[in-house]
Amino acid sequence: MRFRFHRRLLALLLAAALVCSLTPAAFAYQINPTGPQTMQLGDQKDFTFQDGGGPTATFVSWDVVVSNTDDTPSDIVSIQSGGTNITVTVRADKPGTAMLRATYTVPGAGATPETRHEYKTITVQGSAPTVTSVTVTPSSRSLTVGQTFTPTATVNMSDGSTSTSTPVTWSSSANSVATVNASTGEITARGTGSAVITATAGGKTGSCTVTVTASATVPVTKVTISGPSHQVTEGETLQLTATVEPANATDKTVTWSSSDQSVATVSPSGLVTGIKTGENIQITATAGGVRSEYYNITVVSPPRDPSLKVEPTTLLMGVGEMETITAVLENVNTTNPRLTWTVKDPSVAYLVNGSSGARVSLRARAVGSTEVSVYNPASNLTAVCKVLVTATPPTGVEITTPPTKGTSIYVERTGAPRELKAQVYPDGADQTVTWSVADTSIATIDPSTGVITGVKPGKTVVTAAAAADPEKSDHSDIEVSGILLSEHELNLLVNRTESLSFPTYGNAPTSVKWTSSNPSIADASGGRITGHMPGTCTITATAGNYTDTCTVTVAEDVAESIDRTIDAGETLPFSDLTSDLDRRSRDKAGSYLDYIYGLRVATGEGTLFYGYVSPETPGHGVGSTERYYMNPGIDQRPIRDITFVPKAGFSGTAVIHYNGADSKGITFVGTIRVEVGSTGDVTYSTAINQPVTFSASDFIAICQTRNGRNLRYITFEQPSASRGTLYYDYSASQYSSKVDSATRYYPNSNPPIDKVTFLPAKDYTGTVDVTYHCTDTSGIPYTGSVRITVFSPTGGSGSDVECTTAVNQSADLSASSFNDACQHATNSNLNYIRFDRLPSSSVGTLYYNYTSSSTYGSRVSTSTRYYRNSTPRISYITFVPARGYSGTITVPFTGTSTSGRTFTGNLIIRVGDEYGTVNYSTPENEPVTFRAEDFNSACQRNNGTTLNRISFSLPAASTGTLYYNYVSFSGTGTRVSASTSYYRTGTNSISNVTFVPASGYNGTVSIPFSGYDDSGARFSGTVSVTVGRGSDSRTVTYTTVTDGTVRFDAADFNNVCRDLTGSTLNYVRFDLPASRSGTLYYQYDSARKSGTKVTSSTSYYRTGSSRLINDVSFVASGSAGTVSFHYTGWASNGDSFTGTVEITINSPTSNHLRYMGSSTPISLRTSDFQSACQGALGSELSYIEFNSLPGSGHLYLGYTNPLRTGTAVTTGTRYYPSGSPEIGQIIYLAKAELQGLVSISYTAYAVNGGSHTNTLEFTLSNSYCTTPFSDVASGWDWAKPSIEFLRYSGITTGYSNNTFAPGRQISRGEFTLMVCRAFGFSTAGGASGFPDVPASSVYAGAIATARDLGIVQGENGLFRPTSPITRQSAMTMISRAMTAAGQTPPAASTALLSAYADGDQVSAHARSAVAALIQMGAVQGNGSKRLNPTAAISRAEMAVILHRVLAR
Repeated sequence: MRFRFHRRLLALLLAAALVCSLTPAAFAYQINPTGPQTMQLGDQKDFTFQDGGGPTATFVSWDVVVSNTDDTPSDIVSIQSGGTNITVTVRADKPGTAMLRATYTVPGAGATPETRHEYKTITVQGSAPTVTSVTVTPSSRSLTVGQTFTPTATVNMSDGSTSTSTPVTWSSSANSVATVNASTGEITARGTGSAVITATAGGKTGSCTVTVTASATVPVTKVTISGPSHQVTEGETLQLTATVEPANATDKTVTWSSSDQSVATVSPSGLVTGIKTGENIQITATAGGVRSEYYNITVVSPPRDPSLKVEPTTLLMGVGEMETITAVLENVNTTNPRLTWTVKDPSVAYLVNGSSGARVSLRARAVGSTEVSVYNPASNLTAVCKVLVTATPPTGVEITTPPTKGTSIYVERTGAPRELKAQVYPDGADQTVTWSVADTSIATIDPSTGVITGVKPGKTVVTAAAAADPEKSDHSDIEVSGILLSEHELNLLVNRTESLSFPTYGNAPTSVKWTSSNPSIADASGGRITGHMPGTCTITATAGNYTDTCTVTVAEDVAESIDRTIDAGETLPFSDLTSDLDRRSRDKAGSYLDYIYGLRVATGEGTLFYGYVSPETPGHGVGSTERYYMNPGIDQRPIRDITFVPKAGFSGTAVIHYNGADSKGITFVGTIRVEVGSTGDVTYSTAINQPVTFSASDFIAICQTRNGRNLRYITFEQPSASRGTLYYDYSASQYSSKVDSATRYYPNSNPPIDKVTFLPAKDYTGTVDVTYHCTDTSGIPYTGSVRITVFSPTGGSGSDVECTTAVNQSADLSASSFNDACQHATNSNLNYIRFDRLPSSSVGTLYYNYTSSSTYGSRVSTSTRYYRNSTPRISYITFVPARGYSGTITVPFTGTSTSGRTFTGNLIIRVGDEYGTVNYSTPENEPVTFRAEDFNSACQRNNGTTLNRISFSLPAASTGTLYYNYVSFSGTGTRVSASTSYYRTGTNSISNVTFVPASGYNGTVSIPFSGYDDSGARFSGTVSVTVGRGSDSRTVTYTTVTDGTVRFDAADFNNVCRDLTGSTLNYVRFDLPASRSGTLYYQYDSARKSGTKVTSSTSYYRTGSSRLINDVSFVASGSAGTVSFHYTGWASNGDSFTGTVEITINSPTSNHLRYMGSSTPISLRTSDFQSACQGALGSELSYIEFNSLPGSGHLYLGYTNPLRTGTAVTTGTRYYPSGSPEIGQIIYLAKAELQGLVSISYTAYAVNGGSHTNTLEFTLSNSYCTTPFSDVASGWDWAKPSIEFLRYSGITTGYSNNTFAPGRQISRGEFTLMVCRAFGFSTAGGASGFPDVPASSVYAGAIATARDLGIVQGENGLFRPTSPITRQSAMTMISRAMTAAGQTPPAASTALLSAYADGDQVSAHARSAVAALIQMGAVQGNGSKRLNPTAAISRAEMAVILHRVLAR
């Protein structure tokens, strides 16, 4: 019996668990719709009383009162129908506000029910119509004394409506003749004579004249009752009629009565209502003192519907147990009702004593669920009992699959999937388990079978949970065998090295072999990838039978800037730069320099002044739109009067951008790179390839010297990876973590400065500057630098430069390669080289400014210096091998650095022997189409027979793209596929393949291909495409500014046409530019900013009367840069040609303050505003005022965290460089997931009284977001900013191994902890009140707080802290937390859920919370418009939703 008792108790608990979910905070009785309601005058609306799920409410009635504290009836609205029903219809009668009141009862503490009220505020809007007239009908009436009569008053309204129910006030002109009821209008004749009866409403009247005469009394002689029946059913009615005789009796008023009103009642109109069963109820009617005879009534019971039910309706049984089920059949007219019993699944349970009768016995046979049905044919009714048969409750689970090694089970990605096994204890328990893995990006598992499949190498955790009780579970480590590279795509510069991490897992050995698909482009050793020449190759890491690859793209680092070096505290006058600027103009534009403009430099690096004398007399700032001339005329500013002044404390490279124009008006852009010497903060030196560790005492001394206070903490910026890397706690024998710019390092606490180590890049020698940011103990920051000198033990030596080309293919030299050799040898940049000896003409020739064998500037000379950054340039030297030559050529050279040191080296040129080479050349930005006969010739050279087909290896996108069926830039056809064959004849013809160079690309592109002759023999070859350098006569160039307009000139296109065809131009058609750059218009009106958009199919003519080229304009967007698009022209002789329109879009201003960031607060720097003010006004900054606020996101003063945001920045408020409120205390906090540009206008006021308006810009991108969590680096871009926001705000700290586990399901305990942190609730220790929450757990205190605040309630007394939380439960918890924190979520209609495919699956208790978060934008659903409310939520999804709630 005890076991059966426990089974039944368990049945009750399971039934409750099936019914209950996350319950609301309290029972709620309410009137729907919720919230105050507004109605328009005359409208009707339904309201429904809702029982809130607590004690059963008995609904009583509706009425309308003035307020919830004043029971006075209100006439603002009136009840139209359903006064005693759950739903009532209300009409708006007059403007105003009233309360709709629902009265109901609930069981009280004793036997007496408790009466309660619910109220709904209703506001009626609209203007009430006015009364225009009152009409009384009839207008006259004759009565005898004692008679009564009620006329009708019709009220006519201003809106054209009429009403006979509108209240009127009645009065009589002679009460001695006739009186009238003031409200009902009933007239009573009192004496002979005449009286005027008046009805008044809204100040308007109508009347009826009454004439009263005397009359004789006629007595009643008999009253007779008649009716259709003497029987009435309980609850129904019967209408009786009373006949009064004689017909002209004076008083024919009838009064009705019942002898027993508890059985039957009768109304004044003779309507009898049956109350309960009874006989001989005497109904009488009396008129004029005469009573009728009795009319006997019998009240009978109504017929009742048959019913069939079973007891019990649910059964929870153990295997082998037997239970009794009873059928109860009522109101069936038969003495021996037949009952038939059936069991849906006899394998689960079966009937013991037959299948008929009112009671049967059922025995449980096996674990499962079934139904027992009973059927009565007489009533055609069926009743069902649901049966659940369970095994013994599980006490534990064990994964029985043994570990492969240590504690981990190894899984392969290939071959047969592995099936894991688990045992549920005790043996009699249900053995069904549910499998899951923590990180599905590593492995996936079938939840029911335990078959696990490896996805990628790595470690994760597998869980087996008992299906009968998911709290009973076991875990095991999983390793998917293989090797995993830290990067799978890598961009490198020539002669630069990057290191990849390459952990191995499972059965993969730790020893790794590295190979390259093209070692001449890049090779690898020990995870270090080194780039050798431009191109793309694949690096493969092999560990036993396991491999992983990384695609490496190598590019040249070509420096074209003007380089200068100044010491700290010095300035750079442009008078020192005029000759270099002029040479740059001649090199880039072809003529001497006329002027420069668009000068700009980052405010954090320094300021450009015009007329600078000293810090006390700085002149004024250089304007971005002003022109500065090489040889100025009257009222023209000379270049020589410009001075660059580095920002105080700045050291490193300052980049000055400028635009130039030569004497012919051809424009170009350039940069001036100024190396500003170190301020002498901290210096170290080390030998090549040897680490050096920093010392906190060095930084403490500098801080005390500069700020007069002790050091609090430091953050470091990583130097260029090509020079070295900063590590924390570096060890040469094991993995060390890189220093990141967000981590603070302390002099006397963790993490300490003394564990920061600089490791030079492999074989690097030279000087490295590391920028650091220091904050002292008073919170005052400054920026400094660490200078590290990496020296070679031998003091430097010669270095070689290598390049590779194919037979009959030229090779351009790279200035960056010679500069790398110079840095390696002298620790400084290259100035120029001279060749000591030239190659024999039998192997090849070095040319300067080479275009073709017949077009070149000159042969290279041993007596000429070739410069890195000035003319004659190294990058304009080309080696052309002798016809048919293959082999290696060595050309010795001597280099000289900018510091005057010399070194020697060799230019090593390798010429490959390629009989299968197919050569093409094309101008810059012009496509070239292949010819099948060229490839056929290559096949004959190699195989001596005819070509059948070829397939291509695709070129790097940075050089160009192969298309099939290419027409134009707007009709590119389809991209060539490496897996597709192209044939000499027939479909997929080689002659339909076109190479389209990348925009602006110059150089030689090598495209490998594999060919097959008609016999199937294979050969290899290369397509070599030389893309010409320099400007092309086909290009038409224009210049404008952002949001500016430029009109085309037909003469420009005619000049191109004459050069190419020898004939004049007829018309052109344009390919359309990218809309982000600008738009082409025909007949554009600048004032109205309107016109007709140009189409690619429309022709525009040089001359004529329609669609002239001169009427075509380009309207630039708001972005600066260069936009290129193609056009096709037709000459008057019928020839066609193609060309390019190139438009340079310059920014009209360049003094904007720019910040970059992502989700975490971006702090404003006072120094930036000071520098901008100094540059614009030549005076110190006094204060600023913001003219606008961000359209998305917020500016805060004194921000600490999402709950302590400080005060909102306002327009018109003064913010000061020092003092209060201070500019440096302002931060910008972006709205969650915001990317793009946010601009804010502000005005700066200088101490000299001047002012200027400037723009503050925040560029927001996920790419700017960095986080210390190692597993959020890639693949989680959509969630990384939100994760970092939570980490920055102290809401999450991740795990101890520096991971966040974004894909892992978040448990109920973890989520409660993060919600409490997010809303500032206490997470300190406390009794949670749940037996399954350990007091020592990290989330116990948070759960206790959440329970006290009504955020969580648990289920059946348990909280299940380790179970995954569902999405709808998480949203409900967030909504309740917002309410508890005083941030009430918006009232949202649950109709919002209907927009989602599974919106109807949201549980009732969660619907309002989910709808509120949808309205806030915190919940958006997935791409399939699904909410997945019952699915578990991942840690990454949690971070995004919380971020949206906290930063909205």
